[in-house]
Amino acid sequence: MTLPFFIIGGPPGAGKSTVAPVLAQKLDCDFFEGHTLVSGEDKAAMSGGAPLSESAHSQWMIDVVNAAHRLEKESSPKRIVATCTALTTKVRALLQNEVKRLNEQGSKLKLIIIWLNISKEESYQRAEKRVDHYYNPVMTDWLFARIDIPCVEGPEKEENTYLVDASPQVEDVIASTLKVMNAMY
Repeated sequence: MTLPFFIIGGPPGAGKSTVAPVLAQKLDCDFFEGHTLVSGEDKAAMSGGAPLSESAHSQWMIDVVNAAHRLEKESSPKRIVATCTALTTKVRALLQNEVKRLNEQGSKLKLIIIWLNISKEESYQRAEKRVDHYYNPVMTDWLFARIDIPCVEGPEKEENTYLVDASPQVEDVIASTLKVMNAMY
């Protein structure tokens, strides 16, 4: 038996923090915000417009997987939902590999990434409207020059990864994401 671990990913402003807790509630899942695992120093740097270093970003991804594993051990959840940008193919592979490493040690986590997809322009507009968030919209061009939208079809398809259009109204995004999640479990 596996333990579904849903990461709601996507660029800043995609609606991860809005959609994910609703999904967790509707499906009776444990939930955590991945961005709460970013260090205060890294949040301060990003507020100033500096992106995370590759090593800091990799450590954040490992911390997200480890947080899910702690939940698995401490509370025996039915499912876990977390937010995490998961912006590149390399990062999503790191997340998958970390889960597989834990599986070799007895964990039942099964990672499913649901990417909330929006355009660069929409990301910038939404991020600019947010209050009290450490992401500085000035990084949007830099970020979108590096983003790899997940490949969900064909020979390059990423394992257990799905795309949801996050540009409609929140209720529509929630409904579309629930369809994916319910189809999985």
